[in-house]
Amino acid sequence: MDSVHVGGLGGTYGGNPVACAAALGAIRTMREQDLSAAAQRIASIMLPRLHDLQEPHPVIGDVRGCGAAGREGLLPAAIGRVYPTRRTPVVALCVFLGFSLLLVFAWGGRTDPLEFFAQSSTLGTILVLVVYLVANFGLPVYYRRYRPAEFSGLRHAVWPLLGVAAIPFPLYELVKPGQPAPYNRFPLTCAAIIAGSGRPRRLDRRRQRLIRPLRRFPGHVSALRAQPAHG
Repeated sequence: MDSVHVGGLGGTYGGNPVACAAALGAIRTMREQDLSAAAQRIASIMLPRLHDLQEPHPVIGDVRGCGAAGREGLLPAAIGRVYPTRRTPVVALCVFLGFSLLLVFAWGGRTDPLEFFAQSSTLGTILVLVVYLVANFGLPVYYRRYRPAEFSGLRHAVWPLLGVAAIPFPLYELVKPGQPAPYNRFPLTCAAIIAGSGRPRRLDRRRQRLIRPLRRFPGHVSALRAQPAHG
């Protein structure tokens, strides 16, 4: 690996020297700082707090975690149920799989595979462009409001606004009137999807209110790092 052959740095999954060096550095840091023990100390504080939040708030379908990787599931209780032993969200996985199969067979099963790819990628591209448009608009506002000390006019205003200027033309070409079916229905479909995303946004705002008390618990993460490992 010290002598790289032609093309040896170009592969994503080939285990190139740069990726291997980064992996070895990450493993060395984990061992030197005993991050496994630190994660267990964080879990011993975080998970009980999350369970305490779950009891009075039915919107939290499940609380599970491994070490410091804790997660509260903002799903309806019926969908948020987990397998009792492995603590995996079996119901949510089945719902996702069922929805995916329904989408593939109800839509893709009635058309040519290449045409299905063209239709589904067009629908997805419209949504991606909308996300890019909103993100480029929101970036300057975010940095000006929440991180003013790091705000850069070129990086956080000029470049995002140039991105905004580049998006409308391809977006219009995808949603303009007069397109053949089913492409003429995609603008309304995307509008319905965007309108339906309001519930996740409300849940996310509720999640922020729920986890705000965790930021005040005595054993904050910065303090945990200074605690000695046991055992």
